[in-house]
Amino acid sequence: MTDTTPTYLILPSSSTITEGSTLTTLISTTNVTQGTNIYYTLSGTGIDRHDLWEGELSGYITSDSNGDFSLSHRLSNDYMIEGNEHLKIKL
Repeated sequence: MTDTTPTYLILPSSSTITEGSTLTTLISTTNVTQGTNIYYTLSGTGIDRHDLWEGELSGYITSDSNGDFSLSHRLSNDYMIEGNEHLKIKL
């Protein structure tokens, strides 16, 4: 019997990113068909909508012809020294 359970692998473009830069995230899948919608959220200590110049903290994305997804978020450069912030991506 073939396993048809969907799997998702979250692949951010970088594990460290500076304010003002863009984070692109690929979600590679197996057993997900084109046109599938999933809900995502970005969260973390000190993370709020003001941390993003472009992109949303949550929403739905639709899979491409390979069943994969991608997200793009440009981080705000607020010129404040805040220390490291940790961003979590959840599906």
